[in-house]
Amino acid sequence: MAHIDAKSIDTSGFAFVIRNPDPDESTEILELMRQLDSETEYMLREAGELKMTPEQERHFIKKMLDDDKSLFIVAEAEEKVIASLAFHGNHLKRYEHQGEFAMGVLQAYWGRGVGAALVRTMLNWASENSIFRVVLKVVSDNYRAIKLYRRFGFVEEGRLIKDRYYPDKKEFSDSIIMARIKF
Repeated sequence: MAHIDAKSIDTSGFAFVIRNPDPDESTEILELMRQLDSETEYMLREAGELKMTPEQERHFIKKMLDDDKSLFIVAEAEEKVIASLAFHGNHLKRYEHQGEFAMGVLQAYWGRGVGAALVRTMLNWASENSIFRVVLKVVSDNYRAIKLYRRFGFVEEGRLIKDRYYPDKKEFSDSIIMARIKF
């Protein structure tokens, strides 16, 4: 099971907790994802595209918690879930040393160390679980996130040209594949 011990973190007077979500929080997690989708263009979906029900989210949380190669963690502050990170591992023997993650932090909490704490927690967990290659995909103009990932040793491995389309602007963006390999 991919469980972590809850960790209290204080960054310059801002206190929050990193922990696994509870399946009973499915409605709150969905609200977080919907808010993230509406706050920034850097998320996978546009506002309103998330169609998952609380029961489907509950099932997803349970599945992630039961999978020893995957990790789902959230950050909680002020009695509210403010961020999440989902790492999906691989059970095939040739690929079980790697996985991919995505994360989101509510805009009101950017620059407070929440994203860094989520990434650090995930990387520590990956190392403890013999996962040496961690991959992510980030929009090429998400400079804040790219800077964070580089700080943790992620390097660019490739670029997906015109990978993302913004219908309202009629524009495309590239995506960057980044990875961190640590044995």
